[in-house]
Amino acid sequence: AAGQSSLMGIYEYMFSYYNVKCAQILVTDNDFLYPKRKENLRLTLTMLLNNDVVPILNENDVITERQQLLRDENRKILWDNDSLACLI
Repeated sequence: AAGQSSLMGIYEYMFSYYNVKCAQILVTDNDFLYPKRKENLRLTLTMLLNNDVVPILNENDVITERQQLLRDENRKILWDNDSLACLI
């Protein structure tokens, strides 16, 4: 959490060379467990992409309630940002 704002600053700086905007999206396991939250995430990502904004997704480790591995309907695991990328 402490270095995340610096990392986003680097992303914003680098994308600005190409006149591209980016936005950080923090997600938790609940965003994939509950249909309404999953739909809200999908709509948010779609809106950002339609407005030429690159979403930077990251698991929100600070507020996640997950105590064990989460598996989606395809048995994929959401545990870290690499697994999160697979789900998105």
